[in-house]
Amino acid sequence: MGFLSIVLIGVGLAMDAFAVALAKGITFKKFNVSETVSMALTFGIFQGAMILIGRFIGGYFYSFIDKYNKIIVFLVFIILGIKMLIDCFKNDENEEEKVQQLNFKELLALGLATSIDALAVGITFATYKGNIISPPLIIGVVTFILSVIASILGYIMGKKIDGQWAEIIGAVILILLGIKVLF
Repeated sequence: MGFLSIVLIGVGLAMDAFAVALAKGITFKKFNVSETVSMALTFGIFQGAMILIGRFIGGYFYSFIDKYNKIIVFLVFIILGIKMLIDCFKNDENEEEKVQQLNFKELLALGLATSIDALAVGITFATYKGNIISPPLIIGVVTFILSVIASILGYIMGKKIDGQWAEIIGAVILILLGIKVLF
């Protein structure tokens, strides 16, 4: 499998992470470099790790993973989307200083939710005879780059939208992603 093929697989796998980073970027009051990098690194590391894990477990756990992956992703996106909506409508006295930062658990949950499909793709790499480190590394880097770009684009879009509406749009994107996973 060539470099371009692996990059294209990475682009396809990164679309969930792209959408989540875009949704989060929309909610930034001012651009948050550390959160963008943390989120992009988490997504990239999870994508690469899931490719490796999938490659090593091969078909052993595929039926189990395939059976529950949609439910897990659905729940994570729905719960975080609803949490964002609830936080959005809370009456804070310091509204201008309010920063919607992802906590460690939310970041890990989103990393897992956006990379479960990479586990399934990794299973298809079980028969791949090439370098076992290159595909996960390339896919992880592609995911990182696309997540940073999405966060920046989201921030730019969010600047054109009123703060509370930006948060609502970000939450709705997550909820719609969750619903989309089921169908």
